[in-house]
Amino acid sequence: MNFPFTASAVSLSAELKSQDVIRETLHEAWEAVEDKFVDPYSREAWKAALQDSLEKVSHTATKEEGYEVIQGMLATLGDRYTRLLPPSQARSFEADTTGQVVHVGMQAQRAETDARPFLRVSFVLTGSPAHEAGLRVGDILHTINGRPAASLDRTELTALLHQSLHVQVEQSRPDAPMAMRDIHLLARPVEVYPVIHSLLPRQDGGLTGYVAIQSFGTNTAHDTAAAIAKLQAGGASAFVLDLRGNSGGLVNAGLDVAGVLKHRDDVFCYIAHRDGVYHPIYVESEGLAAGAPLAVLVNGGTASTSELLAGALHAGGRAAMIGEHTFGKGRTQKVLQLRDSSTLLVSNSLATTPALERIDKIGLEPDKLCKSGSGPADALKTEPLEADTLAKDLQADICVQMALSVLNAGSSPKA
Repeated sequence: MNFPFTASAVSLSAELKSQDVIRETLHEAWEAVEDKFVDPYSREAWKAALQDSLEKVSHTATKEEGYEVIQGMLATLGDRYTRLLPPSQARSFEADTTGQVVHVGMQAQRAETDARPFLRVSFVLTGSPAHEAGLRVGDILHTINGRPAASLDRTELTALLHQSLHVQVEQSRPDAPMAMRDIHLLARPVEVYPVIHSLLPRQDGGLTGYVAIQSFGTNTAHDTAAAIAKLQAGGASAFVLDLRGNSGGLVNAGLDVAGVLKHRDDVFCYIAHRDGVYHPIYVESEGLAAGAPLAVLVNGGTASTSELLAGALHAGGRAAMIGEHTFGKGRTQKVLQLRDSSTLLVSNSLATTPALERIDKIGLEPDKLCKSGSGPADALKTEPLEADTLAKDLQADICVQMALSVLNAGSSPKA
């Protein structure tokens, strides 16, 4: 006798198949942590977390629910940087490192009044979903996907801006009263350029090359070298490197950028894996501008790879560091592609500056304090921006002007 398939039978079959995929991914993630995770943790507790998660998976109906179980297991480690990116997020992560970003097209900065903290839109990309929806610089974000915007830390906000989201925004316009709007933003791919540059005059009559790096991807070092070569050809004898708002990226890209600004065999950083023994990572090439005076701009959004680069350039007085205290992410993640096309990031090493100064959960302290917003790097650039485009904004940037004064009249980098 033949029994027809019912809707419930098909649904059950899909659930079981989904659970099989999640179990396999769960085991892959668990084993990767056991093999590579840098922080001390209880092996017994980790085994218990696996058994508990396997039990939870048996009650899931979709892959999405299963991925939440895996995220919950990883969260027991107490390291927010060790995380799973489901296939859709994994594709966005890969795009970020190759110059194409899935994004809603805006950036926001935390601000405060006497009454409450809030997020203010600091940049809107022309032609982006945010721009088309009417968002503008200065708008105040009240909620993002139903959560109070001010409660989001930088990592959470960055992740959300790469996804379609719903925002409640307060807008004030010169020709209209204040209004509250609910806006849905559909993220889409945007081609970006991580490096922008300009020539700036100094008081001593010389020229300084300004280079801002937004993120560290596969093309960043090449673009930085090209920018510096062009600035040198234009007469630049000193440089300002702007890392404000740069939340990091590929560590090897940061190392390669150091190879443009430091000497071969200089120490870039020290790295320790779970054995706790720190080993030096050396610059591998002789920089185009290795001998040029240099100032580095940083702020609270300077994190991870950008902190490693700032620390490397600051070491031994190579560069002055100007701005605000940095974020404090001195750990790197091993990126693993899993069989279901998801991506696992596992914190597998801790990094220090060349002076063996800890970065993780501490950050870097600048030589000179200066606060002037997020900096031009904290934006998505859809075309290369050069001298004339940037010069006006940079002349009004007090931190850039402080850097120019440090570099003025042939002064030493840390004068």
